[in-house]
Amino acid sequence: MTTLAELTSATRWTEIKAALAWLYPDERPRLDEYRRVLRELRTLRPEASSMRIAIECAPRLEPDEEPALEVIGRNGACNRDLEEFAHWDERARAEHGAEQTRWSLSFHPWHAWLGMTIEPATLDAHSPAHVVAHCLYDMTFHGFCEASVQDTHQELLRRVAEVDAMSEEEKAEKLIPFEQVMAELRKGMED
Repeated sequence: MTTLAELTSATRWTEIKAALAWLYPDERPRLDEYRRVLRELRTLRPEASSMRIAIECAPRLEPDEEPALEVIGRNGACNRDLEEFAHWDERARAEHGAEQTRWSLSFHPWHAWLGMTIEPATLDAHSPAHVVAHCLYDMTFHGFCEASVQDTHQELLRRVAEVDAMSEEEKAEKLIPFEQVMAELRKGMED
């Protein structure tokens, strides 16, 4: 199976640049930064990983939402194996329990990305340049410097730990329930 490192080495920058510009037109002003990241990736030693990269349509949150492609990781874990699966409603457990978990890869270290294999269905559906472009976009979503990406990741983990450490009273006082946030977002979209 092909790794991301093999794909980045075998694909010319001109092809990747064209794919980035076509897939992510808003990123055109940052193409030089993507080129710098690609050069850096080509110097890193890949770390073997059980995670596999796939590019698939993201699940739609609303029926009228346009389909969008997303980069995900799979490592064989199923949704029913997740700790939070117990909190899913019955319909979601029945529909999605046996599915493989779709992991976000955006905070994975770059050398780990390079050691991940690309799922064959992804290679069949997308050109090598498009696969690399999608991966570059995802791995730089939080910044064009790996250290800043990892800093953002650590800050998010710190905030999660802070919320986890709150008492139920503190949570009720300081946090907004998910259902309320979603209702307010829907109301704002209707206005």
